[in-house]
Amino acid sequence: MASQIPSELIDTIIDYLRHEVSALCACSLVSRRWLPRPRYHLFAFMHLMSTNIVSALKILGPPSTFLPSIYALMLTEGRGDPWNRKWVDTSLPEVPLSRMVGVQSLTLANVRWCALGEAAKTSISALAQGVKSLCLINFRMHSFAELLELLSESPALVTLKMNMIAFEKPEDASPVERYTIPRSLRTLEFGGSTGLLIDWLLVQHSIPNIHTVVLTMVDAKEVPGVSSLLCRLGPYLEHLDISFYSFDPGETEAIFCQRADLTPNSSLRSIKFSNLSLYGYDAIPNAVWIRSILAQIISQQLQQVTFAIFLNAPEELALLELPQLASLFSENQRFSRLRSVLFMIRGHLEGGLRQEVHVRIKGSLSDLNARGRLQIM
Repeated sequence: MASQIPSELIDTIIDYLRHEVSALCACSLVSRRWLPRPRYHLFAFMHLMSTNIVSALKILGPPSTFLPSIYALMLTEGRGDPWNRKWVDTSLPEVPLSRMVGVQSLTLANVRWCALGEAAKTSISALAQGVKSLCLINFRMHSFAELLELLSESPALVTLKMNMIAFEKPEDASPVERYTIPRSLRTLEFGGSTGLLIDWLLVQHSIPNIHTVVLTMVDAKEVPGVSSLLCRLGPYLEHLDISFYSFDPGETEAIFCQRADLTPNSSLRSIKFSNLSLYGYDAIPNAVWIRSILAQIISQQLQQVTFAIFLNAPEELALLELPQLASLFSENQRFSRLRSVLFMIRGHLEGGLRQEVHVRIKGSLSDLNARGRLQIM
């Protein structure tokens, strides 16, 4: 009976069970025709770390047939203590990365690249050549040129994510023009000390048609580079997600409003203001800068505006100046095609406080709410 079911229907059934491990295992035993799809869901993502590397090496040996099914691979280095030992340099050469021919996404976390031996570096570099997504988190290298060399070994790169990148010799970390950015790159996510990376992009003779930019914790000294990058991307930029950092709340945001110009980004489809803190010492002083940035947008294709906010009391919403924000959305023609204004609420809101926050937002943005364009999560 199982052999009479069309393959498309088999795949559809198994896709519905993608989060049910026991069901996927059962489906994989039905027949050979049923095996590929469960295997795809079961082994699409693999996370190797100090706590599982010993057992992982036992199942990754030559008898294993699932290695080509691995789509996303994450390697997390240990801290170096007895409970979370470092393993990448010593154990990674034993991992059959060359057989993981289906890997499209590679994440390296807490890795000190400059401390790795040639065998480990060669294994990672060889794997990176075919990936379309590369993510570096808390990644430490000898120099900036060493980072660019790693990136240049991924010619098919579509998505690049880098957060907390550091260099052993920052004085040598100057942009190196002989390294070029992959032309296939479409998504950039930078967070924490991204000035050198942006400067490198700006010295390129031409920049790929990057349509998505996520910039986290931009500080005042990085604003000029960020502003120039957004201008260079021009009409290719469709999605912008940005958050700021400064010891003096509001300082970086004010500088960005003075330096940035979003008018060249005429195809912008969404903009997100992340990490908007409305409480504590780092609370935003006001929301004038938010309206100033929104007022720069000339794109007639803007469909979504997102506010990711942190608050502990409904009264703290006053810092967002919602009535003025409502006027901006209702009075400007450029926002006529908006499909969604999304508020992502985070914080310690117990009891009925979260519901009160929802009520206040809906009351202040009543026109958007009435048209079904207001969302709160």
